Amino acid sequence: MWTRRRLLKHLGLSLAAAPFLGRTPKSLAQTGTPPQRLILIPSLNGGAPEHFWPSGQTMATIAAPLQPWADRIQFIKGLNIEGSTNHMAVRSIFTGASISDYSAPDPTVPSLDQLVAKTFTAVRPAPIRSLHLGACPAQDLLHYQLHGRSTFFFDPSPLDYEANPVTAFDRFLGSTSSEQKVDADVVEDILDQRIRAITRQELADLEARVSSSPREAAKLALHLSSLPSQDHIPTPGSCSPQTIPSVEALRSLLQGNPAGAYNQALYGQLMDAQIDIIARAITCGLTRVATLQYNFADGNTPVPVAPGVLLEHHNTSHGSAGDFALVQQWYATKLARLVAQLDVPDPLDAEGRTVLDNSLILWMNECNSGHDNISVPCLYIGSAGGVLHTGSLLETTTTHRALLGTLCDAFGVPTPMSDHLGSARIEALYA
Repeated sequence: MWTRRRLLKHLGLSLAAAPFLGRTPKSLAQTGTPPQRLILIPSLNGGAPEHFWPSGQTMATIAAPLQPWADRIQFIKGLNIEGSTNHMAVRSIFTGASISDYSAPDPTVPSLDQLVAKTFTAVRPAPIRSLHLGACPAQDLLHYQLHGRSTFFFDPSPLDYEANPVTAFDRFLGSTSSEQKVDADVVEDILDQRIRAITRQELADLEARVSSSPREAAKLALHLSSLPSQDHIPTPGSCSPQTIPSVEALRSLLQGNPAGAYNQALYGQLMDAQIDIIARAITCGLTRVATLQYNFADGNTPVPVAPGVLLEHHNTSHGSAGDFALVQQWYATKLARLVAQLDVPDPLDAEGRTVLDNSLILWMNECNSGHDNISVPCLYIGSAGGVLHTGSLLETTTTHRALLGTLCDAFGVPTPMSDHLGSARIEALYA
């Protein structure tokens, strides 16, 4: 089992240095270590326990589509969302913030995806720091513009994300070239950029520690301002500009039509296209952090659970547990679509691991089937490069902040960046 002591040793850190430098100031994303990826996918409205938790290696109804990857799935039973109730927890589950009611201000801390993305950027930048997509994440475009961003992902302001897969493909993948070559000058430029990124990270850490001294803080601010604010990293050569069939099937409907991406009749097609974009971008290294929000907490998007059978998401969650298990199972088929595409040799890993092995996909609910926030359904897929345990059901009693903190450790997030999550960790999750 990986204790913090073993994790620090793996990262090449002495215990004596740990209190000053943070739990894992050297990220596993560094050269010579597994090229980790993180994908966050919130699953809304929970699911009845009898339909979610597995029996040994056999999946229950909801997770049945994920059965082929049972040995790479970790279920966590007994995870409580601390500081928020009901759907108010959507703003809490990835930030650890306490949200007391619907009118409460947004979190003022970054979500897990941003903590990890900043850590990766400091040591091994990707062309896109983090990729954020949605599938009908609000009832319409206007509702999204007014309220939809204040949901799961913050930096610390609410992050904008793209609900139109045609726009997303054209913006992030359409101009890449498999013929790109990186010459010596470009390599040198990349190294310079990485050095600047590391310097920015170190100065930012020092800035937090000398905040009580205006004179020293002013010096650090001057050093930071002397560094270029933007770096350009060439797109990896393995990112194919080839069209994605699921995206092209929507092009005639959605190109230049942002409102069309909220057409609930296209829900399944939108999900497929966004998942395919994430899979390609994550696999080729265009980004190493991605999120996908499908539907919204009170959303009644019709879910096609069987041919000719549509069940409204939110209304069904307040009705038959068996029916809602079919709704959640449909989402699991989409998750399986992503997992299958990542279960391929990792082009960034010379050691022969798969992209899935080097990834962690967190699928977590904001509430359970009773719409309270005790023992919410939660699982992750992938071991983040062998750091975390998979293939079992962990029964515990802890909070989501402990899970977020554990994942921060696994991805090398320095302690000062994740202080808002507290010091609790789930030690049993270390491999």
